[in-house]
Amino acid sequence: MKRLFGHTLTESQAQQWARQREQGKWLWSAKYGVLLFAPITFVIKTLLSYNGNNAYRQTPNFLAVDFAVTLIMGLCWGLTMWSISEKNYQRYLAEQQNSLNANDGSETLTRT
Repeated sequence: MKRLFGHTLTESQAQQWARQREQGKWLWSAKYGVLLFAPITFVIKTLLSYNGNNAYRQTPNFLAVDFAVTLIMGLCWGLTMWSISEKNYQRYLAEQQNSLNANDGSETLTRT
């Protein structure tokens, strides 16, 4: 979990996230959560749950409800990933600012 939540971004990752975050939280979450994560998850889940004994799971009504739930979960996944990525990005910016401040302080000490 520390790697996921406490991950320090590299400069290239920070630049990539800076570009991606311009889309905004909701558009990014819809794009990656609803349009990418949810359909893939739905297909895998449907294929894994299918067997002859659970034929009711293949009815159109069940699949429609299951797909709707998967879309909602995809949005939740997108929002969660946005929050994690944004926290890592803000941590990166703070570290960069601290690094600049530390360098400014050391230059001041050497000048006097």
